[in-house]
Amino acid sequence: VDIRYKMSKLPVVGDYVFRLLYPGHAGDEVKSTPQSDDPAATINTLAENWFKYADIKGYYPALYATLQNFTMFYNTQDFYGKVGESKIPCTCVWGTQDEVLSYDLGAERLKRQVPHAKLVALEGVRHDIGASRPTDCWKALRGLVVIRS
Repeated sequence: VDIRYKMSKLPVVGDYVFRLLYPGHAGDEVKSTPQSDDPAATINTLAENWFKYADIKGYYPALYATLQNFTMFYNTQDFYGKVGESKIPCTCVWGTQDEVLSYDLGAERLKRQVPHAKLVALEGVRHDIGASRPTDCWKALRGLVVIRS
């Protein structure tokens, strides 16, 4: 298990390190994100608004809780196995340049463990797929969405 994951589980240490390091690191990541040609993309304004979003009350505690409790980052085998056993229809939209959950490593595991999943790969797209390519995400997922009035 990754040392960062182990540290995030330590009650005081993990919270302190996260609050100390995350704002600047994430801000730098956002600033280096390429602009999108998708007219619906929010990524183009994210860099200029990053610290406004990050200052919203509850943002850091929610993000930190996700890192502590959502083990998909460290154990995709169990996560994919549960989805595969469920037989629930599944579509995964994944950027081939995802720097958080590697497409090269994860897509093969997904296909193996969730054979019924539809995998939509977006070439050259990073982890910020929903913000940088929302139109492509919507096209891939719209058949799964049911709107009831």
